[in-house]
Amino acid sequence: MKLSLVVIVANGGCADEIMEVIKLDGARGGTIINGNSSVSTNAEKLYGISIHKEKDCILVIVDSNIKNKILKSVYDLNQAHNLGAIAFSMPISDASENLLKQYSPEEE
Repeated sequence: MKLSLVVIVANGGCADEIMEVIKLDGARGGTIINGNSSVSTNAEKLYGISIHKEKDCILVIVDSNIKNKILKSVYDLNQAHNLGAIAFSMPISDASENLLKQYSPEEE
């Protein structure tokens, strides 16, 4: 089984809503990290966008077969509710044995 790490960064306070949606796509759970944006107000003026200072970073390990579905769901949710979200995925080439066991089919 191939695994991917999906990383989602959104405006602060949006993580629970995002987690609800991606669990419907097959995600089992994730890690939410609260943080602050380091973008200066000059960048807001330069690009003509509003940047929320508080951010939620969501890290989710998923089977690679569902990563595109999750990325699409985050995109759709962001379009509908303007969460300031970006999402991307990275392949996991190596992982600890205990992680691999969680995603391997049960042996009978």
